[in-house]
Amino acid sequence: MIRLIKNELVKIFSKKSFYIILLVIFGLIIFQNINFRSYYYEEWSEMEEELYNLQLSMMGINTNSYSGAMDFAYTAVKQDLLEDISDTYGNESWQAYVILRDSEYIAYNIYYDYYLAQNFEDELSYFDFELNDEDKLLVPDKEQATAKYNELNEIFSSNDWRAFAKMQLSYLLEEKHDLDYILTSEYTPDLQNQIYKIETDIEVINTRLGKNIPFAYDYLNDAIDNYKYAKCEIYKIDNDTTRENTYENQKEYQNLVETFEKSNYIIQNKLDTENKDTTRYKLSSTFESSNQQLFILAIIVYISATIVSEEINNGTIKQLLTKPNNRLKILLSKLITCFIMIIFASILIPFMVYIANALFNETESLRIPMIMYNFSTSTLMEMDMIKYLFIQFLSKLPLFMIIMIIAFTLGTLFKNSIIAVLVPLFIYISGKYLIELTSNNISILKFLPTTGWELNNVLFGRLHEFEGITLNLSIIVYLIYFILLLLISFISFAKADIKNQ
Repeated sequence: MIRLIKNELVKIFSKKSFYIILLVIFGLIIFQNINFRSYYYEEWSEMEEELYNLQLSMMGINTNSYSGAMDFAYTAVKQDLLEDISDTYGNESWQAYVILRDSEYIAYNIYYDYYLAQNFEDELSYFDFELNDEDKLLVPDKEQATAKYNELNEIFSSNDWRAFAKMQLSYLLEEKHDLDYILTSEYTPDLQNQIYKIETDIEVINTRLGKNIPFAYDYLNDAIDNYKYAKCEIYKIDNDTTRENTYENQKEYQNLVETFEKSNYIIQNKLDTENKDTTRYKLSSTFESSNQQLFILAIIVYISATIVSEEINNGTIKQLLTKPNNRLKILLSKLITCFIMIIFASILIPFMVYIANALFNETESLRIPMIMYNFSTSTLMEMDMIKYLFIQFLSKLPLFMIIMIIAFTLGTLFKNSIIAVLVPLFIYISGKYLIELTSNNISILKFLPTTGWELNNVLFGRLHEFEGITLNLSIIVYLIYFILLLLISFISFAKADIKNQ
């Protein structure tokens, strides 16, 4: 058996076409991993997008009526505010960040009230309208608005984000005190949720100050936003007695818990684990539904589809049959060889991705550990890249094995390499779209190999997209299909009239 397997491997690695395929794949991987975006594409800043949207909004307002002129004036005041912040501090400044982000509402409200008090009536009078007595109450008092503005503007001008955080903290503590007083006389779930949100904001500000995390457009602030959102949503769900325990709600809760834990990890460790432009991310996504995974499958399908059919068509299979080797042993050696090539491709493609990124990208990000959330133990797992890729490989092994056995079986049945290559690739691609039908709750889909062949969807207690699919069920379904196709291959090969072909 070992001699036969060795012989099969020698034949594979003697093919020029095999090396041509590997060179093409490596070229495509290099092309994919060059960060063209950083060279040719410049994203708009959040400030630029907001100003552009305001301009579009103003163009669509009918200013012939009093209400239309009011809407235009409000929008124009906001535009003046944002343009001044942009011109004074820059679009990427922390001042721009706290003005635009809703979660940092104190800064925007203070500035907006000041600009309304100063400019609103002038903007409205441009259209020959004057504020009526009722609407005058909506315009903030100039003296009070100016006093608050001057205090905040001094902090902005001194570029002291810590002073702003402390100012925000004092506002939140005061608001919490008022709500706590109301809560003593009138309890409502909405009020309790509002207090919890403020408590979370207070916690985050203290974390900012303690860990020296300034307001900015960066991964730490993205993690803070995700942390606050997930924590508050989890609290609301935990305290919502009317919420039904449906499968969709359970999946939503899992996603929130995972977001919360991963965001907290980023904040506490100051590690950018979600950056998609790094070598770390590109290497870690090798076994995900990406082009790299398709490259692995291309190698698997090419070998599995041709390892029997080409020998039959070329007549070289007869040389094996003339030697003291039974057909079962011959086919088994070829099947084992295909499995070895799965391992080979699963090592080679990540290595190619690493080489491509080492040539055109950084490699420092590989020092950042990979993190996965274990829902079974409610813990966040840290691991190095090799261990992470090994887990991903094991979780994708059923997919690779099913695609392999389909190509292997078709090549054995029809002795046609084209059919044996195209059909498994079609099944793989169409399998992605079958998952989308899970929203229709078609129960029969759970017994298709394409629905549950990626075990990473159910690893560590994760709920599958399709209700009812578990790790055990996925493995059982996969084994049934694999054994069935394996039997078809062996029966077909045993009965085939090879000597006369």
